[in-house]
Amino acid sequence: MPVENKHPCFILVNPQMGENIGASARGMWNFGIDRMRIVSPRDGWPNQKAVVMASGAGRLLDEALIFQNFTDAIADQHFIFGTTARPRDLIKPIYSPEEAVELAYDKISKGQNVGFAFGPERSGLENSDIIKANAIGNNCVIPKKFKNKEKIVELEVGDILLFHGHLIHHAYKNMSESEKAIL
Repeated sequence: MPVENKHPCFILVNPQMGENIGASARGMWNFGIDRMRIVSPRDGWPNQKAVVMASGAGRLLDEALIFQNFTDAIADQHFIFGTTARPRDLIKPIYSPEEAVELAYDKISKGQNVGFAFGPERSGLENSDIIKANAIGNNCVIPKKFKNKEKIVELEVGDILLFHGHLIHHAYKNMSESEKAIL
């Protein structure tokens, strides 16, 4: 029997700028991911700047679920990846983006709802939010040399959602027809 949700949902926690919500929606839409949740957006909702940046993904914004807190946003999810680029002193399993997508589809194929949570642009998810997640999804970070020092370059929220969207699309596209039939 096919499951209700074929892909994970993306949860933006306390996003600061409407433009980034719109860019995230556009990236999700480009890869067929259509379930967005937004937790307490700083600049309110609806947000005209998000609509402008979404450019063609307006339906996704129209259907986005808005929550006042993270706990409510994940209440119906069976498994949550709290994404972060920073090392955390938490005892949680840590998955690369590729491993997280593989595990997500395994859980989805068993009828579970899975979500990826992304924190605010300035600071990422708070530890208090990551504690509520089942696992840590290690965001794609790129070590670079800058003035002879190694610096970690973090991607913007829209970029990281686009990256995860690509991985999800690629994983789904490469599934066999029998695997897709389960979903």
